[in-house]
Amino acid sequence: MATNRNILFSLFCIILCACPIGKGIGSNTDSLRLEIQKTYRAEAGVREATGRNDGPRILEYQKAAKIPAGSPYCAAGITWTFKQHNIKTVVSGFSPNWFPDTITIYEKGKYMKQTPDIADVLGLYIPAKGRIGHVGFIDQNWDNGTPFIASFEFNTNGAGSDDGDGNHFKRRLKSQIRKVSSPLSYL
Repeated sequence: MATNRNILFSLFCIILCACPIGKGIGSNTDSLRLEIQKTYRAEAGVREATGRNDGPRILEYQKAAKIPAGSPYCAAGITWTFKQHNIKTVVSGFSPNWFPDTITIYEKGKYMKQTPDIADVLGLYIPAKGRIGHVGFIDQNWDNGTPFIASFEFNTNGAGSDDGDGNHFKRRLKSQIRKVSSPLSYL
């Protein structure tokens, strides 16, 4: 009898790992997150042509978000990335639009509905704008044992500006992040 229980338990574990239910570890969402990460990471090094939110690739981001050429493109780059994977989510070049209640999973000092993950969208509050004024992708596991998180951001610079010269990897304090949305968690 004990042997049959062990066999059944082993089969249950194999099936659970092979056919994940929901959106947890090992799910299709995890592999999609890594594909999206690969897409946005390939955009590292894209720079503006003349320092005016311009250049051939930047124009592609702006078109994806349906915003005029020359517009700031941090949010447009996020839109462009999700469109590369045919993910129907927010389409906007305006960073606050990336945080509707339906997909926002974290708001600083208020709640965390789920732990932010790779390819989730982070929002930084910009005091001069009085709102979330810059967005980027979370590029590592939130629970990394440090107060920092790696990110990938469109339209920033080495100093972390909300209107920079191109696409850069950044290291942000988690305490700087005002909101996080997770379009992939709600597919």
